[in-house]
Amino acid sequence: MTVSALRIQNFQVHEETKVRLSPKVTTIVGPTDVGKSAIVRALKWLCFNRPSGQAFLRRGKKWIRVSAKVDGKVLLREKGKGKNEYRVDKRKLKAIGTQVPRDVGDVLKVSPTINFQNQLDAPFWLSLTPGQVSKELNSVVDLGVIDRALKNVNTKLRKVKVRLSISQERLDEAKGRVRELQWVRRARHELTSIERVYNCLMEVRENRVSLQGIIENVQNDVAMRDLAGNRVLCGCALIRRGAGIVGIASKRRNLHILICEVNKCEEMLQKLEQQQVRVKRKLSQVKECPLCNQPIKS
Repeated sequence: MTVSALRIQNFQVHEETKVRLSPKVTTIVGPTDVGKSAIVRALKWLCFNRPSGQAFLRRGKKWIRVSAKVDGKVLLREKGKGKNEYRVDKRKLKAIGTQVPRDVGDVLKVSPTINFQNQLDAPFWLSLTPGQVSKELNSVVDLGVIDRALKNVNTKLRKVKVRLSISQERLDEAKGRVRELQWVRRARHELTSIERVYNCLMEVRENRVSLQGIIENVQNDVAMRDLAGNRVLCGCALIRRGAGIVGIASKRRNLHILICEVNKCEEMLQKLEQQQVRVKRKLSQVKECPLCNQPIKS
């Protein structure tokens, strides 16, 4: 982070102060109570949004504003009646409590213990123990990432070793199981042979069923043939009987005709007898011959 310019408005003794900073070292000098430390406090307030409240507001003023040009971007912190916000190149961001918006933190990338030192603080890191210096160095270059990475790697390595051991045990167990199941291959060939024999047996059974059906059909045909033969014999007998019946019927018709003729003859005979009676009656009444007038003897 490089701060090239700073503008302070209504912050403690500074009503309107502009400071241009060198890219290397900037020294601020002046008598006591003219606002040298206030410049540092204003920059801290911009970077960390602390302290909270309005105790550093210039007397008689209603708002306070601190802006800085950082790496070509303009950051502004403003607080007043109804306004409490940050700005990054005129883009407004709400300031909540003592938190710094993430976009502002991404531009600044500062730490209150590393990037700032108060007036009465001991020389930077010279009064610290080796362990504390190592800790501070770790925080500067973020060596903790390496420690965390190594820790994660060791954790994953242990997990991988455990999984590898478990997998090896399972592999050994599987190999032993494979050796125990060597008979499966032989059983597979035997099963194939049994299946082949079973298929042949099922085919023979199907053929047997088909043959049995054919035999039953043949037997039925034979029975039908015998029945048909019996019926043919019965038919022949009936035909012979029918022929005899036909002869009898013919004779019956002839006899009927004769009977009718006899009846006619009897009727004619009766008529003749009746005529004979009438003739006799008439002859009995005739006493003499009409031709010769001779008496007729009875």
